[in-house]
Amino acid sequence: MTGALRSGWPPELRRLRTYLPYQLRPRASGRLGKCPSRWAGRQLYPVNPHAAEHHLSFERALELLDAGCCDGIGLILDERVAVLNRLPLAAIDLDDVVSAGAIGAAAATLVGELASYAELSVSGHGLHVIVAGHVPPGARRGRAENLSVELITTGFLAVTGRRWPGTPTDVASRPGELARLQAALCAASPPPLHPGPPPGDHADLLSALLTQRNAPKVQRLLLDGDVSGYASASEAVYAAARLVAWRTRDPAVIEAVLRASPLFRPRWDRRATADGRSWIAHTIRRALDAGTGAT
Repeated sequence: MTGALRSGWPPELRRLRTYLPYQLRPRASGRLGKCPSRWAGRQLYPVNPHAAEHHLSFERALELLDAGCCDGIGLILDERVAVLNRLPLAAIDLDDVVSAGAIGAAAATLVGELASYAELSVSGHGLHVIVAGHVPPGARRGRAENLSVELITTGFLAVTGRRWPGTPTDVASRPGELARLQAALCAASPPPLHPGPPPGDHADLLSALLTQRNAPKVQRLLLDGDVSGYASASEAVYAAARLVAWRTRDPAVIEAVLRASPLFRPRWDRRATADGRSWIAHTIRRALDAGTGAT
């Protein structure tokens, strides 16, 4: 992989000190997750990808990969930090669009419109298009033009350097294209399972949450469905669960409030643990085990 990264990675990103190695680790679902890590004492330790003291230069990260110390490297994205042309970086993640060495018409159209560096994902079945530009608040994932799209504006992006043929070698500024894509995701976002505020006592609970010092976070997550500033949509849901747990320790009530929010996605009901718990039940249990407090 280092050969592709050395030859294919955009020159303007090589100067950044925003890289981390990662280790593949099994998730509760059985799939492998890419865990951002630091190398110390001849082994890898998981770290918060936004802890700048652990960030490495591109060359240092490649040295660790060359030495077999990690499974790959990734780039840290932060929508608060200007990187190119006074704009932050963003990645458009397109899952399962590559088959038999080709991409479908809808994916090809979007990649062509973005006209920026694009690479194969680690799996070889997806594409990442990296651009510079701000993304308005709101949906970060969903369907647009029959494509499953995720806009990664803050978080950890595993990179390969395997540039998709015909795409530019550099990263382009595409704020207008990002805004249009995000608007399409917002328009296509599924409605909450229970539209409107939670009924009865749940509405009172939400009102109580909005009187707290961290009310802006409650508003942003539970009413606006804005996940910007979190490493992933999953982390945003976890943060929302912890916010609700400040007022109630009842998992059923927490789940009802979350399901009534714009954060709701059908995938929450998928089995996530060996004992049969759903993803949302597992997330709420994690939030309760972690205790309450602002996140």
